[in-house]
Amino acid sequence: MTDIRLSPSGPKITNDNGGPLTPGPGMQLRLNEATTTIGTHSAITTETDIGNDPTAPPPLTAELASPNAAYNYRAEIHVDCEPDSGATQAQLRVYAAYDDPPTAWTQIGETWNAISGTVSGGARPCKGLALMQQLAIPDAAPKITVKATVSATGAGVFLSSIGGAGSAHIQLVELF
Repeated sequence: MTDIRLSPSGPKITNDNGGPLTPGPGMQLRLNEATTTIGTHSAITTETDIGNDPTAPPPLTAELASPNAAYNYRAEIHVDCEPDSGATQAQLRVYAAYDDPPTAWTQIGETWNAISGTVSGGARPCKGLALMQQLAIPDAAPKITVKATVSATGAGVFLSSIGGAGSAHIQLVELF
């Protein structure tokens, strides 16, 4: 097995006994991640790419060069949103592109989350949307790029949290 390091010049990661790293069942290795603060308080009206400014590109993406089709990978997406009032649903979708540069996006997963809450004393509840999706890697894919979108079934859902200080996070994980 190739040595795994925290940084290119950092120490090797080892087992507790100091021996070489031996992956066991359930071990996960975070390969890449991307995080952004959502700088605007934007209403979700149609399917919207998740990024720093949901009204403009580019979307938040995480990439993995030279993925191995024999390995197991998972994309994990977390995004903050909030209801304005009443109850509705928000949908989080994940897309993958297997070309370089990414041009052909394919939806690979989705989840619906109930978003409810009434404005009480000026405070809105923040809801974290989350989705974990296994990735099927085609043979000889030069790269995988993952992005996420969010949409809502009704008016009054905003991409961010109170005061526009929400965040979005995508990470790619290898599963052993």
